[in-house]
Amino acid sequence: MQYSEDTLVEQPAIQLFADLGWETLTCWEEAFGTDSGLGRTNRGDVVLFNRLRIALEKLNTDAPRLAIDEAIEALSRDRSAMSSIAANEEVYQLLHAGYKYRSSDEAEEDVTVRIIDWQNPEHNDFLLCSQMSITGEIETRRPDLIGFVNGLPLLFVELKASH
Repeated sequence: MQYSEDTLVEQPAIQLFADLGWETLTCWEEAFGTDSGLGRTNRGDVVLFNRLRIALEKLNTDAPRLAIDEAIEALSRDRSAMSSIAANEEVYQLLHAGYKYRSSDEAEEDVTVRIIDWQNPEHNDFLLCSQMSITGEIETRRPDLIGFVNGLPLLFVELKASH
């Protein structure tokens, strides 16, 4: 048996998440395009929009499509011009309290689009991706594990060999 970081650390970590009910996926050979497994169009996509839309529609069955669309836009908008504290606070409020949709149609009620079901976690979509490449403004990185909850990257794990 070969003793490597993958064998000793990464695979047991992936198994732990699988045991907790997370779907797991290895992304070494990831294909791109809206019809691909993850729905990413390129390595720069960090939100899994297909999974996010499905999760929001499932959690908010009475919400109009425009409310879901606006919630997705609010979650994924560029916050790089904001301070880290302000950006984190804004995203935290969306995750915690949901997106407040204000309808311009008098026949349509305002709704709050839930992003995560905190009361019933089993209603959420949990995906752990290993070796997923992410391209930023300067370079491409491949973290060991990225955990997505309802299509949003909320967990980042970089593992090191035990020795």
